[in-house]
Amino acid sequence: MTKNIDLLILSSKQEIYSNQRFLQESSTLGLNCVIKNPFNMAIPPNSVSCPKYILLRTLGHQFDDFDLCLARTFNNSIVSNPIESINKLRDKLNQFIFFKQNNFPFVPTLSLRGKPTHTELELFIKDNQSNKFIVKTERGHKGIGVNLVNGIDSLLSILETFHAINDQKFIIQPLIENAIEYRLFYINKKLEYIINKDHSSSFKHNSQYCEFKRVYNHNEIKSIIKTGDKVASLIDHDYLAIDIISDESKHYILEVNLSPAFKELEHITSDNIANKILINLLNKKSSPGD
Repeated sequence: MTKNIDLLILSSKQEIYSNQRFLQESSTLGLNCVIKNPFNMAIPPNSVSCPKYILLRTLGHQFDDFDLCLARTFNNSIVSNPIESINKLRDKLNQFIFFKQNNFPFVPTLSLRGKPTHTELELFIKDNQSNKFIVKTERGHKGIGVNLVNGIDSLLSILETFHAINDQKFIIQPLIENAIEYRLFYINKKLEYIINKDHSSSFKHNSQYCEFKRVYNHNEIKSIIKTGDKVASLIDHDYLAIDIISDESKHYILEVNLSPAFKELEHITSDNIANKILINLLNKKSSPGD
C-alpha cells in the first residue's frame, strides 16, 4: 500500500490548495508523494512497508481519530506534525483547557453537559458583559458548525435542542466585536509570518470570510508576539498557526492550528510556504513515529 513512497499525506481532501502545493513541491524535490484519505484505508493485522515521511493533514471537523491510529502503525516513519501534539490540541475544548492550565489569555469559554440552566448562562453573561454569543462545535473547519446567537433566551433554546438530541460537543464564547485578528505562522519553532485577518463583514473568522494583509511592523504588537511565542514553545511542532484577537484593552488566543492552510499566506507573501514546510520535514531529526 505504501511501498516506495517517500511522503504520504493523510488527508480527506486531496483537491485543496495546500495538498496540491505539497504535491508540486514534492515533485520538485524528487520525492514520490501520495495523498490518501485515511478514512478509506485499513489498519492491517501485519506489518507493512512504511513511507519515509507522513504529513497529517486531516481536516478538523471529523470526530474520528482513525488517521492518528493509522499513522502510529507506521513505526519507522517520521510524522508531522507530531501525533501527540495533534491528539492533545485537536478540538477546541482541549485547547481551552491547555490555555487555562498555562494561564494564557483566552477567549472566555463555557462548555457544559446535561440540561442547561438559565442561572448558568446568566453568570456567564454577567462575567463577560455580552449578550451575543458564538456557539461552536468542538471540532470544525471553514466556519462549519459556528453559529451566532443573540440573547440569553435564544442561547438557552439552542442549547436545550442540543441537549435533547444528545449532542453537546460544543463550546460557547462571547462575541468580541470590533476586534483585530492576527495569525502568527511558525515553521521549525520560529515565527516566520504575521498576517492581519480582516473579517469585519462576518462574525466567522475563517479564510473565506476574511481579507489578509501581512504585518511588517512588529513593534506595535509586541505583547501579542510574546504570547504567541510562549504558546508555540509549549507545543512540539514542525509548523503551526496561532490566531490571536485584540480589542482596545487586551488580547486573547482564539485558536491553535496544527494543520494550517497557507493559500492566502503564499499569495500575499509570494513565498514558497509548501517548500519551507517540506524542507523542514526532510531535515527533521525526531524519533520515527513521533
